[in-house]
Amino acid sequence: MIQLYQSFTKLVRYSTYLSLFLLLVSMFSVVVLRYFFNTGWVWLQELCLYLHAYTFLMGCIYALRVNQHVRVDILYNNLNKSLINRIGALFFGLPFFTLILYTSYGFTKQSWLWLERSADSQGLPLVFLLKSFIPLFAIMMILEVFYTQLLNKGDD
Repeated sequence: MIQLYQSFTKLVRYSTYLSLFLLLVSMFSVVVLRYFFNTGWVWLQELCLYLHAYTFLMGCIYALRVNQHVRVDILYNNLNKSLINRIGALFFGLPFFTLILYTSYGFTKQSWLWLERSADSQGLPLVFLLKSFIPLFAIMMILEVFYTQLLNKGDD
């Protein structure tokens, strides 16, 4: 089971790298189209939004995996690092990500039921997919907290 999870997080990591590259290319294209050709496509701008959301949310999972996430260094440098990590995981991480999962479930479910589309007629018809990134992020972060902190695993 742990090997399956490790393989899945590698897939997420590489897909995040790919989405970052695609974000750079699409953002560059938006700028070139707008300022050099005086045109633009709504779907391309929305694609940038989708890629940015995916890159940011899934990148957080990898940051936690390699221990590069944000923490309060005043406490972390002066106390037992393992104890601080466990306290942070149990009393801050798990409740926070559970709250995100709980609050995002309703609007994500509704979005999937409606197959929600962009408000713009030329936009991407995938708003339901964009909203799905939030509960996916919460589930992955909960699993990552268990993997890295509670099972005391490091970077693979």
